Amino acid sequence: MGVQTETQYESTNYEDADATTANINSRLVNPFGGLRQEQMEKKIEMFMKKTEIDEDWLPLIRKGAFLAQDREAFMHPRSDGLRLKDDEQRALKQEDPRTGNKWNQPWIMYALVGCCSLGAAVQGWDETAVNGAQVFYQHAFGIDGNGRHDPALRGLVNAAPYLCCAILGCWLTEPLNKVLGRRGTIFVTCLLSSGTCVWQAFTQSWWHLFIARFFLGLGIGPKSATIPIYSAECVPANIRGALVMMWQVRLFSSNPYSRLDTN
Repeated sequence: MGVQTETQYESTNYEDADATTANINSRLVNPFGGLRQEQMEKKIEMFMKKTEIDEDWLPLIRKGAFLAQDREAFMHPRSDGLRLKDDEQRALKQEDPRTGNKWNQPWIMYALVGCCSLGAAVQGWDETAVNGAQVFYQHAFGIDGNGRHDPALRGLVNAAPYLCCAILGCWLTEPLNKVLGRRGTIFVTCLLSSGTCVWQAFTQSWWHLFIARFFLGLGIGPKSATIPIYSAECVPANIRGALVMMWQVRLFSSNPYSRLDTN
């Protein structure tokens, strides 16, 4: 009896844990799931007050909120009188994988993803260019020998951007996004990355090159974390994975261009 009770108790605990996990996952997928209409209206009102958006946008925001809660919220007449316009209904049908073409999206969205992915080209270009430049700068800076510290100095200079990313750059992602927003963070870090790449061309010693490449990491870290997030936020869920991967495609496709440039 004692064994059966203990087994039953453990089984119940596992079931409760599974139920809790499922509930958390469902809330992450649809935070509005299970809310009554009056609760939704209250959340919409709080959102409008917090963001101070013009009241002219209220009908559109209400429609978006109810659609986020239930994709079929407007399939039948509603008691609150809210209804979709014809062009809004066509847009929803186009987004529906059962009735529309998932790749038929506004050109500006593809342009945004392509432009954002150019941020990866700085990294790929730098990686390949520095590989070729080692033949020259190691000799010019006197770290090409087999001395006690030469291999460590070569590795330190090469790894400087990613050392900065690990200990400082990536940790700045959240505060930069909070202060500057997604686009502001991307703009500032891309400027910083470009500036430090030019800086490297004018260095006169290994420690000067190390400093320039270390500051390059201040741009690479937040930029690498922010651009895929921003792209994902701007792309529909059913094609999000394919388009966000443009970051990685651009990173590797920039390598051969850099080889042409260095040759």
